[in-house]
Amino acid sequence: LTALDPVLVSTNSIRDEFRNQFPFPLVLWVNDWGLQKLTRLAPDFKSWSGGAVIDFELAIADLIDSLRDHTNRLFASILDTGDERFPPNWVLTPPANSLRRTEVEFALNRIATSHITLDPPLQASIDFLLGQEAHAQSELEVARQSYESSLQFWLEKSEVRSQKSEATEQLLLTDQTGSSPSPLPHSPTPPPTPPPSLPSYPPQSLCPHPSPYTERAACVLVYLGLLHRAYAVLQRVLYRTECERALNYFQRSLELFEHINRQDLVAKFIIPEAEVLQKLGAWDELEAVARKALVLHKLYRDPVRQARDHGFLAEVAIARSHWTEAQTQLETAFAILHQAEE
Repeated sequence: LTALDPVLVSTNSIRDEFRNQFPFPLVLWVNDWGLQKLTRLAPDFKSWSGGAVIDFELAIADLIDSLRDHTNRLFASILDTGDERFPPNWVLTPPANSLRRTEVEFALNRIATSHITLDPPLQASIDFLLGQEAHAQSELEVARQSYESSLQFWLEKSEVRSQKSEATEQLLLTDQTGSSPSPLPHSPTPPPTPPPSLPSYPPQSLCPHPSPYTERAACVLVYLGLLHRAYAVLQRVLYRTECERALNYFQRSLELFEHINRQDLVAKFIIPEAEVLQKLGAWDELEAVARKALVLHKLYRDPVRQARDHGFLAEVAIARSHWTEAQTQLETAFAILHQAEE
């Protein structure tokens, strides 16, 4: 039910019809938020209950387990689908068996009022979840802060880093470094200078084998890239600067996947890098990325992404006025898609 307010107002005005049409007990199952609305918008209807409100409270431990399971499913789904589902679709159409938004809010509120501190991995996962929610609602500054909080934990605790260094602060591009992300259009803060070159992540010697934390850090980097790509659309005067920021995050994410030897994940998340290179008109770099992606997508038998690779190569050919090559690439893309549909 998405329009609860008018439904409750109407219910209150025709409450006598329930007595005439419903010759049986009526039980309403609502959360705290729904009960508050019922009390405020349908007080006459609620008065028939005689104040009979039964609370069903889950144990805090069960709520924490539910949140942990939900965030684990969240990261697993992102890694499984790759670049196929990004905000706002992810939050609006969560995977099966996931908690609803209201259930997550309820669990977080219950835990907060209980003054219980969540373990750091769960808190970092929830920060990412809240970042996605804000991202889907176009609250980009809130989303950025949540993503960066999550990223800092995953990088510090993953096998990418065996000791504390300044790299995280540089990677996050926070205010302390003097290179904060561009403000939203209504912000009086002056436009930032272009970001400095980010350190190569991770150092070879610090990433000997895969780590779930490293995978999650890479996921958050992808979403930071998406966020800055959204900034670019909103702030056309800073379009190139924000696209470059997005490109940096996408490249850092792919580096993490490569250094834990997850070429399958590189294949799933390489398209956003190519898209930004196309927007920047970086044709030489786009050609190199598209050809690398083509090898990976052939290896993992991903025809849809293969077709996109040929599309990028066609864009490169058009930019260079190589019309025959462009036609060949486009025909190849259409042929791959046609074969995939059969």
